[in-house]
Amino acid sequence: MAALGLAGGVQLVSAVPAEAAIGAIQVIAGPLSPTNSEPLKSASANCPPGTQIISGGGWVFVNGRGADADSVVLSQLQPVHSTSGGQDSFVVLGQEMAPGTSSTWWVQAFAVCGQVPGLHVVAGHSALGSQPEQKADALCASSERVLGVGGRIVNPVGKVTLTKVAPLTATTAEVVADEDATGLTSNWQIEAYAVCAPAPAGYQVVANTSSSTANSDPEQVAFVNCPPGTRALGTGAVELSPKPGTGLQVVFPGSPLEVVAVESTPTSLLWGPTLVQGICAT
Repeated sequence: MAALGLAGGVQLVSAVPAEAAIGAIQVIAGPLSPTNSEPLKSASANCPPGTQIISGGGWVFVNGRGADADSVVLSQLQPVHSTSGGQDSFVVLGQEMAPGTSSTWWVQAFAVCGQVPGLHVVAGHSALGSQPEQKADALCASSERVLGVGGRIVNPVGKVTLTKVAPLTATTAEVVADEDATGLTSNWQIEAYAVCAPAPAGYQVVANTSSSTANSDPEQVAFVNCPPGTRALGTGAVELSPKPGTGLQVVFPGSPLEVVAVESTPTSLLWGPTLVQGICAT
């Protein structure tokens, strides 16, 4: 993955034969959460009636962008597909990393919505444990493709960050989370989500990195666009060499797709670069 991410627009997954048609796609921006200094904030973006959640994203923003602006990160990026006729949605949670911040901040969710035959959401989870890094995979059927991804830290406590929420293969979504530099003695767990559907025409995953090498910048920003003639279905985010105290702050399904990773706890260690993935189809 690191080698693949060194050049802009690297194709990670080859196109496959068309099996499903995807209609018009909408990116819905949800309302801002309350702006205050509470340690946890959630936000959601709802799909219009008659459409389904394909993917989504979110960001946290610290007002003033002071010295502690990177101490707030994303701890949940979850596609929610209703099986009872309700509206689909994308749910985001932001959290302050210990010891927190006195600055005010907010979180916002984005939902990528459309009509996709055979769409469903699959979840997977890591074992409950106290290891410093945990991984979880969510698997689509071999005849399906990952259209969108998600992940969450179960019961976030301000000591664990998401460092990967991305397609691992065309049929697998993978989530990775890491403890901060001081560690966590109690057990914790993460969940991974894959939005699965029969392969759409022109399916491919492209990627770009924030830089060509690891560095110790407090923020790493990466952008990518889907190739001409294709549309962005989902966004993946990966810290290629995460270090304790680094985490994802922005996963934005706009144009271009954007990922921002930050040092929630300042470190002199080299980390990253940060990779953004675009899940694309015609």
